[in-house]
Amino acid sequence: MKLAKRFLTGIFTFLLMVSLMIPFEATKAHAEAGKEADQYIPSETYLTDVKTDLPDGVYSMPVRLHHAYQKQLSMGNNSIDGNILVQKDGDKYTYYLRMRGLKFMGLFGHLWNVQAPEKKQVDNIAQYNPEINYENQKNFKMSVSKTFMDTDLEKKEREFPRIIMFEGDKALNQIVITIWVDAMDAIASGGATEYGKIVKGKGEQRGIVQIDWHNPISKATAKEISDYGVVLPPADKTKLEYAIVAAEKAKEGIEVSTDGTDKDKTVKWVTEAEMKTFNDAINAAETVRKEELTKIQQEKVDNAVKTLNAAKDKFETAKKNGTKVEAPKYADLTELNKAVERAKAAVKNIKTSKDGKDIAKTDKWVTAEVMKAIIDKTSEAEKLALSKPTADRKADVEKMTGELNSMIGKFKPAEGAKVEAPKYADLTELNKAVERAKEAVKNIKTSKDGKDIAKTDKWVTAEVMKAITDKTSEAEKFALSNPTADRKADVEKMTGELNSMIGKFKPAEGAKVEVVISKSDTGNEDKSTEMKGLTPPSKMHVKPNALKKPVKTGDNSMPLGYAALAVILVGTIYYVVKRKNAK
Repeated sequence: MKLAKRFLTGIFTFLLMVSLMIPFEATKAHAEAGKEADQYIPSETYLTDVKTDLPDGVYSMPVRLHHAYQKQLSMGNNSIDGNILVQKDGDKYTYYLRMRGLKFMGLFGHLWNVQAPEKKQVDNIAQYNPEINYENQKNFKMSVSKTFMDTDLEKKEREFPRIIMFEGDKALNQIVITIWVDAMDAIASGGATEYGKIVKGKGEQRGIVQIDWHNPISKATAKEISDYGVVLPPADKTKLEYAIVAAEKAKEGIEVSTDGTDKDKTVKWVTEAEMKTFNDAINAAETVRKEELTKIQQEKVDNAVKTLNAAKDKFETAKKNGTKVEAPKYADLTELNKAVERAKAAVKNIKTSKDGKDIAKTDKWVTAEVMKAIIDKTSEAEKLALSKPTADRKADVEKMTGELNSMIGKFKPAEGAKVEAPKYADLTELNKAVERAKEAVKNIKTSKDGKDIAKTDKWVTAEVMKAITDKTSEAEKFALSNPTADRKADVEKMTGELNSMIGKFKPAEGAKVEVVISKSDTGNEDKSTEMKGLTPPSKMHVKPNALKKPVKTGDNSMPLGYAALAVILVGTIYYVVKRKNAK
């Protein structure tokens, strides 16, 4: 089976190679491509001379792919999709050839690479086609500038070349190219059916791209330029930019008038309509300048230049000199008026005095004579300015300006020398603090521990009382000394200290214990008696409330008890005296 397969593949490859050598119209591929034998166009019709005098631009021309060695079209001719676009830019020529897939021999193949052939390959073709010359295209560069997705040999989507670009320095009607077609490479790779097994370039062929410069040449449409991905150089706007600058300059100093009678004879003028027409022309040119135009649109730029230059010439012709009657020329009063203003500003708020002793130190003064002199000169200068002196009185104006400026320079007011009464410090807050301090100690008693102060009273220690009364006295004396304003800090300090002491002055309530003694329960009304010097109930181990209860005597024997105590006391004293005498 393997031998049979190899044999069949070899036969198939052989037949393919033979088919490339026989006339195109006799091949199966030709029939599948839809080409009829009578559609064959002899090569000679594509070999007319090229047109090198074409203006720069992009042109659309008929094209075909010719067999490299025989006078017939190539099998791949039908893979060319539409015309070829030829872009001329000075001495540079760029060719854009659009390709598509092609069915032949039961396969749907694609051009998948194009290369510039070597010299020996071109020279070999020249044996069959004398019009071919390697020197014509030796500097040509060939590349793929655009691709597209299409069904491949495996019936899958694959990326293939769409636009083939040739770049060179010559206008040619024949360009030799080396072609790689995936179907041809598959057959030459032993009938491979998978791209992974196809050897690229194995079925390499050469063809001749022939361009028809003979038929009427038309410019490429915008759609063709877009579809082919033609890269267009920008239009040259240099002349347009110069024309716009010149037009703007032509307007400089030109004024608008109805008849020129309101314009000086040295002034150029045009009517409002003439100015508008010229401005419209400049704006139109500016619009073209801002457009993104390509070289094939150069004509639009050139027309804008012509239109603007014509408008400029018309505008220059429309210019006329004014016819205004000259008014008398007056002297320049700028500096004189400035001097008057400076003089008025100099005397503002300045007082007059003989010696300044009646002028406060914060004010300034000059003598009445000096003040009168500068005021009189200012008035004289102002009158001269208001008289609108003509130009022939320029010297008078300059003299007056100099004299007034000189007087302003010598005008040096002095500070007042008035002796000011001393200013005193504000004692409002200090006096308030003194009053608050006096009020704070009012009715406050002094004590060591407050036990001798009734609970209805308040007390502080003698030291605290002395401190606040001393500070109050000190502050009061300080206030009475009537301190001057420069002692403001001392006043504030004294006020702060006294207020601080008042804030800390916190008298406590008295802690004196009151004892109540009642008569026996005879039904008589109780009378309270303060027992001075008695031991406090807490130290007698007697509850404080116990002292408030009436003393029960039972049989009212209180007088007898007192008599017995007196007898005992006398006896004790007698005994002690007797023993002392015995010793």
